[in-house]
Amino acid sequence: MLFFDGFNHSGVCAATPGHSGEHTPDFGFNFQVSHDDEVVDLFFSVQRGWRNCHKCQAMYYGPTNGPCPGLPAGAHYGGQNLGGTFPADTFDFFLLYGLGAADSIQDNWRACWKCLTLVYDGFTSDKGPCQAGGLHEGHGGEDGVFNFALNFLP
Repeated sequence: MLFFDGFNHSGVCAATPGHSGEHTPDFGFNFQVSHDDEVVDLFFSVQRGWRNCHKCQAMYYGPTNGPCPGLPAGAHYGGQNLGGTFPADTFDFFLLYGLGAADSIQDNWRACWKCLTLVYDGFTSDKGPCQAGGLHEGHGGEDGVFNFALNFLP
């Protein structure tokens, strides 16, 4: 699962007992996810509306908030108002899809169908525990499922 690790905490992790621990960035790439750029739509296939949850620090699909392991329990929270709109000081992230892998691009990222977080779907067995129960489900290769590609620092 993709999470932000730039604050003094890395967010509540669904894999820890009672959701009492934080995500651990022990391995993996340092990804760069772009936001609020209108021009990119002219050149690439993108999906907009991705947000960073303030409680668990996970990247989630904002138009439809999924369950979050953070406290208080409930849905992901990206700073939206009670009416569901986002203030101007929150980022609207976008993800590129249909690019494939390259030197500093990793593909096989999908939205979990159960919790709506961004998860890596390149492993065949363990996709990690999902807040909605069981393991994340990315459904890679099925019709209508975006294969997102993320840039990373080499």
